[in-house]
Amino acid sequence: MKTKERYLNTVMGRQADRAPVMEIGCWSQTVTAWHEQGMPEHLDTGNMFKGNDYLKLEGIASVNFDALTPCPPFDSALLEEDEETRLFTDSFGRKRRGDKKGLSMDTYIDFPVKDRKSWLELRKRYEGTVEKRLAQYDLTELGRQASLEERPVTLLDPMSGTFGFYSMLRNLIGTLELSYMLYDEEKLIQEIIDFLGDYFLEFIREPIKHIKFDVYYIHEDMCGKGGPLMGPEQFRKFIAPQYKKLIGYLKSNGVEFVIIDTDGDFRPLIPIFLECGVDGFAPIEIASGVDPLELRKQYGNAFAMSGAVDKNEIAKSRKDIDNVINNVVSPLLEMGRYIPTIDHAVPPHVSYDNFLYYLERKRAAIEKG
Repeated sequence: MKTKERYLNTVMGRQADRAPVMEIGCWSQTVTAWHEQGMPEHLDTGNMFKGNDYLKLEGIASVNFDALTPCPPFDSALLEEDEETRLFTDSFGRKRRGDKKGLSMDTYIDFPVKDRKSWLELRKRYEGTVEKRLAQYDLTELGRQASLEERPVTLLDPMSGTFGFYSMLRNLIGTLELSYMLYDEEKLIQEIIDFLGDYFLEFIREPIKHIKFDVYYIHEDMCGKGGPLMGPEQFRKFIAPQYKKLIGYLKSNGVEFVIIDTDGDFRPLIPIFLECGVDGFAPIEIASGVDPLELRKQYGNAFAMSGAVDKNEIAKSRKDIDNVINNVVSPLLEMGRYIPTIDHAVPPHVSYDNFLYYLERKRAAIEKG
């Protein structure tokens, strides 16, 4: 069975010879550390999502377009720097302070959308831009290449960010201000979401005519350890109608599997996601308190899961790794609709030797079935 069939059969609950052997990726500091620990110099594990021949990992192929960035983009500029950080503006018009060594996420200081006036200005960088955005691509050739792929093919690249509704609002407004505007500026939020929904449907219309896509990852990253950053009532009101429209369009045009990419505890939103036609979730982040076995008890095999391997346990001992395989991975594999991966990008406190041992044990569990 080839990877595409194996992947789709697994996540959709059909018969497969086994689950795919896949991973997500690593922090850049992890790659550096692993080279120092003996990983071959030619090997870059930063992006394992697409597969890795050396590690015998299967993957997913992406056909990527820039649907997210304003067009034209804002000028990126360095505003100031010190020994440890850089203050700069990016292509979204955001002001950010970033660690020069990449040891932490950037601190986002300012965003382009603050009110309706600033939204109408920013909207001009999306409105009427689809033809220009797609002009550089030969869609017929991309469709030919995709038809030859043995891996499942995704619309946009999950490793560089795909289109989602909460994630786009956060990109333009910022988490804190968005949290207030969901209450104080309901009409404006609805206007922005409706526009973004129409814009993205227009954007994918031509690519989807020429290219057979199997999967779409909706990138949201809208939850933390304490739960969603948008409550169920707000999600149902603002975003669910657009999800139903988008997912319906994708599935009517050959996309079999739609998966939500969000860290954190997404459990309060699961019923609404399922109502909207979502098929699965990733990466099932254990540190957020989400227990994948409890999800199976509550929902059965109503959705697929990818992830659920606690990175912090893989960083410990071989005995701890065995416990994760025996007590989490193997039971979930037996239940079906599950692809085991570490529950986020692998951090540098996971050693290369531990990662290799984890892969060995995971592969054995998958082959055992």
